[in-house]
Amino acid sequence: MSERKHEIVLEAKELVKQYTSVSESQALKNVSVQVRAGEFVMLFGPSGCGKSTLLNILYGLEPPTSGTVTLRGKNIFKMTDKELDIVHQHKIGYVFQQFSFLRNLNVIDNVCMPRMFIGSSFSSRRKRAIEILKTLHLDEYATRYPQELSGGQQQRIALARGIINNPWILFFDEPTGNLDKKTGDRVMNMIKEMNRQSHKTVVMVTHNPKYLDYAHRVVHMEDGKVTHETTNHKLMFLTPAKD
Repeated sequence: MSERKHEIVLEAKELVKQYTSVSESQALKNVSVQVRAGEFVMLFGPSGCGKSTLLNILYGLEPPTSGTVTLRGKNIFKMTDKELDIVHQHKIGYVFQQFSFLRNLNVIDNVCMPRMFIGSSFSSRRKRAIEILKTLHLDEYATRYPQELSGGQQQRIALARGIINNPWILFFDEPTGNLDKKTGDRVMNMIKEMNRQSHKTVVMVTHNPKYLDYAHRVVHMEDGKVTHETTNHKLMFLTPAKD
């Protein structure tokens, strides 16, 4: 298998995030993380340990106080606004814990939103949305409104919206946090299969230890620091990665 297939696609070096001048307010303390193509990485730790802050910085939602984040070797915080928009539209999909659906739009129109921003035609974006909704067993709800559906169904709608532009990498912030056990397991299995079958690189925040075995690698965090990493050698790169 070629080295490129598992190259480092996303890397953070010595990230510090400080919200005030007081050192105790540091949300991240010299955090360094690497993510390889096709890998499923979990950021794991208790609430308030800096997991979501790290995910937001990796995505480019907020800048670090110091340190760098590179996507395929290019510092995302030195990109122009247009370049960063392209990253968010095509390269990294983010499924937030709070779904932020537009309540006056039905399911298919909410899912289509990211393709509107890249100039996709009405017919092509709806065709793509229906394909994804069918894959996630949601096509029967296409004309319903998200607030009419269950939490698990809304999570899958958010997943559909996150993947509609076919990004290389998918970010998830506590995707099972508001779900019951059965629904949470179903959503996690969908994410796992997407990683295994479609070879999408996945970076996920979780505080739930029951799902750690789903990941190739777990980055353990506490008090704004990476304490250690664990690797699931049984899963590591059983299938070739594709972007």
